[in-house]
This record gives sequence, C-alpha cells and structure tokens, in this order.
Amino acid sequence: MPVGAVLHRRRGTGRAVLLAACCCCAYLLHGPGTFQTVAQVPVQSSGLDTDADIIDEVSFSAQLGQLVADNSELSAAAVLLLCFLVSMTESKTTTLPGVALEKRGDYNGVLFMNGLLSLTSGMLNALAFLELGATIAHHTGNMTHWGRNWGTDSFKFGCYLFFYLLGGGVVGFIKSDSEAVFAARYSPSLLSSTIAVLGGTAISMLGGKPLPCLALWSFSQGLQNCLCRKFSSMPLCSTHFTGYLSDAGHGLGSWVRAKQSGESTPNMKKTVLFLVCMFSFALGGFIAKVGRDSYGISVAFLPALLMAAVAKGLFPVFPTEEHQTKKK
Repeated sequence: MPVGAVLHRRRGTGRAVLLAACCCCAYLLHGPGTFQTVAQVPVQSSGLDTDADIIDEVSFSAQLGQLVADNSELSAAAVLLLCFLVSMTESKTTTLPGVALEKRGDYNGVLFMNGLLSLTSGMLNALAFLELGATIAHHTGNMTHWGRNWGTDSFKFGCYLFFYLLGGGVVGFIKSDSEAVFAARYSPSLLSSTIAVLGGTAISMLGGKPLPCLALWSFSQGLQNCLCRKFSSMPLCSTHFTGYLSDAGHGLGSWVRAKQSGESTPNMKKTVLFLVCMFSFALGGFIAKVGRDSYGISVAFLPALLMAAVAKGLFPVFPTEEHQTKKK
C-alpha cells in the first residue's frame, strides 16, 4: 500500500477515533453510574405526553439493565460469540518479516506499539483489582490461588485462567496476523479483544456479577498478549513482565560489564523495549487509579478506545519497514 494511502486511511480512522473519544469524554463528564441512575431515579409525571414518553424510555433502560444484570453469564457468552465471529474475519494471507528485532527498520514503531498495549493492559489490570478484587492480566498468582483453593474457592481462579487460555486459543485457531498491530494493518483479533473489554465493562456497569466481567477482560488480555507473543521478530509481552524483568536485568548487567572492561557494548534495543514496556504498564496502573477515583469502572473505556485505534491501523505513527522499502 502506498504511503499516501496509508496516511489517508490513518486520518480517516483518526477522525472516527476522535469522535469516539468525544463521546467517551461526554459520558465521563456526565458522571459515573449513569445506567444505574437512569434505572433507579423515579420520574414524576406532570400529566403531559412528553413525561409519559420519558417514563417509557426510562422504563426500557431499567428493563434492559435489569435483564443484563439478571443474566450476566448469558450476556458474557453473547459477547464471546461476537468476539469469535469478528475474529473469523481475519485475512488468511499474512506477511511475516521474520527479521531480528535489532535489524528491523520499524523498531521505533514496534517499541511504541508494545508500550501502548502494555499501557492499556496496566490500566485494565489495575481496574480489575481496584473495582472487582482480581488480577486478569498476569496469572502466576491466580495459578497459585487456584491450586491452594482446590475443593473450596478455586472456581473463580480457574475461570480467569481458562478465559486467558481461550484468548490465546482463538489466535491459534484462526491463525491471526501477529504483524498487523505493528504494521498499521487492520487486526480483527485485536478488535475482538476490544469488544471483550467493552462487553465486560457494560455488564459490570449495568449491575452484573463481577465474574463475567473479569472473565471477558481475562479473555481480552489473553488474546492481546498472544498476538504479541507470536510477533515474528521475537516473543513480546504486553500483560506480564516477569521475563522482561529478568532480560532487562541481564541486558543492563552486560552493558555495565562491557563499559568497565572496555569491551564493545551490546545492542540495547531489546533492553530499552523491556524497560519502556514495564514503565508503560506501571503508568497504566497509575492512570487507572486516578481515573477510577472519579469515574469508577467506566475508565475502562479509555484503554478500549486505544485498543480500537490500534486494531483499525491508526498506529504506529512511525513509518514501517515495508513503507520505507517502497519509498526507496
């Protein structure tokens, strides 16, 4: 695709994302708990037809909210089905460069994208913990709790693990294009991850049980992280960073040793990527904490908006290797 066409598509997508951002901000400024407020506040009729219409609208909103709240598991299943159908629109032809990360011409784009996805994951994980009392982005602790609670309270931890696993399973089943999010291509799989976030958030805001929301968010993170893990240049992560910590420590130690001994310093591109993504994840947690104090769980619309922009190919903002080659 010519560079001009890519930029034109990004501008069009940017307008759509800007519109969505304005709608999101308008909702947030209206205040948290909008759905509950509409459903619970009684309307005093003045005998006019307009009041009757308002009562009908409020009644419909209340009934819809109550329907979702009473059938949160079924609602989550419907969201999962929609995610799978969207993922199935994935193109069967993919282009995988397979070049080492240090040799990629679009390294800055990869760095930016991995950092941005880490930011969204940090926000969702913090919101899940603060609002619903669980972690859904990393599962070492959940695996431990699942084992130690066998026979007592292990079901919910097993659900977090299963749905994260299911997200990766979708990527493998449909052979998702793992380069799409790093090369400004439309990614149905990441859009499915976004839909899962939006669906879980809506179920929670409408008064549904915590577990369906957490299951959908866990599915979303499993799908997103699997896309990063299958990146052709090296396995990346966006939802957990134990391995990144080890590799960043090794890279920094090797650099210090080379400096002290007068040897040639190693290539630090991977180490920089590890450090940037870890900081981005932590920054996401901080943003979620600040936003949640004012707007509650509705702050989850922000990472969903960013993920949707990535899925539509708005990012990365840096030229990809493919575009650089064609420009030459």
